[in-house]
Amino acid sequence: MQTSSGQRRRSVRGQVTIMMVGLYVGLFVLAGAAVDGGRAFAAKVRAIGEAQEAARAGANTLSQRSLYTGGSDVDPTRAAVAARAYLVADGYSGTVTVNGTTVHVTVTLVQPTTLWRAVGIDSLTLTETGSADALRSSG
Repeated sequence: MQTSSGQRRRSVRGQVTIMMVGLYVGLFVLAGAAVDGGRAFAAKVRAIGEAQEAARAGANTLSQRSLYTGGSDVDPTRAAVAARAYLVADGYSGTVTVNGTTVHVTVTLVQPTTLWRAVGIDSLTLTETGSADALRSSG
């Protein structure tokens, strides 16, 4: 097509389609961040809570010596069993370590994705840690 000055006009056909594809991809990424990101954040909060509660359950298992002397030493074996039992009862798994009077619990969970699955991200693995100290009241 020629204009009156003899120059060719550029065709704009297809440019709207490219813009719409870009818009849809952007909306998909935003929706994926909102849906799957929100679910991952909620799972992270749950994992932190489970780790902290399991650590508290473990920290409540004082050693026999502490029960008689009023100390706050944790029985490492009983603490690990109590913390793992708490996790299993709620459907989680994790690792437990005991250092003196402190119980550390690490919870790992896999959060499946919904929208991000379309781009190859099937799940997100979350690992959170909680700890608790054994304290004996003076009363």
